Amino acid sequence: METLRNSLPVAAGSASASRPLQGEGVAPAATGNTAGEVPSFQQLLEQELALRAVAETAKENTRAPSGARLRLSAHAEQRLRSGGVRWGPSEEARLAAAIDKVASKGGKQALVLMGDLALIVSITNRTVITAIPGERRQENVFTQIDSAVITS
Repeated sequence: METLRNSLPVAAGSASASRPLQGEGVAPAATGNTAGEVPSFQQLLEQELALRAVAETAKENTRAPSGARLRLSAHAEQRLRSGGVRWGPSEEARLAAAIDKVASKGGKQALVLMGDLALIVSITNRTVITAIPGERRQENVFTQIDSAVITS
């Protein structure tokens, strides 16, 4: 095989099979290698893991802390009023507990079912996006959620 590779003509300035073309792969400066060196798998893995750790830390820092005040969007408030839904401290406490559970599992958008009330909640900023009371929730399709919680 090596004899065959060495016997094939290679035009001047073309890439050989043993080194990447200019601009392919990871730039040597990004891995700490000197010009012309190909980064090892270990170097690439360590770089990727470091980038993921930084991204995860940044994501965690943008989340509202557990126990932070819940917010209702204007749309959710209007839906609760028009549906005649009673919303008080006990309902808020139940919803906060559900949000904390979903957040501990890594959820970002959740459907929370509280009795006859369905709520779509942004877990990351602890905001009720919309509320679907009673009969309105029949035969609905809920999309763009990654979690669901049923509370009593």
